[in-house]
Amino acid sequence: MTQDEILKTLLDELYDLTVSTDIDLKNHAHPGSVKFEELRLDSLDTLMMAMNVEEKLDLELEVAEFPRDATLDEFAEYILELINQ
Repeated sequence: MTQDEILKTLLDELYDLTVSTDIDLKNHAHPGSVKFEELRLDSLDTLMMAMNVEEKLDLELEVAEFPRDATLDEFAEYILELINQ
């Protein structure tokens, strides 16, 4: 699995969640540059995203590990490191 594939998985999950109306991930020029904090996900959406990503990528994530100030690219890189451990 590549970082781009992980990013796509994250984006697929985020498309279905209630994210900030200021950000259109589907039409964003560089969606990987968006920070989690900019998405303004509530705790339930964050938990649902984590559970769905865990299931799709067959790994365990702690919601507390979601770095609010990280970009989606940085988080995809972090997940890739977890997978490769």
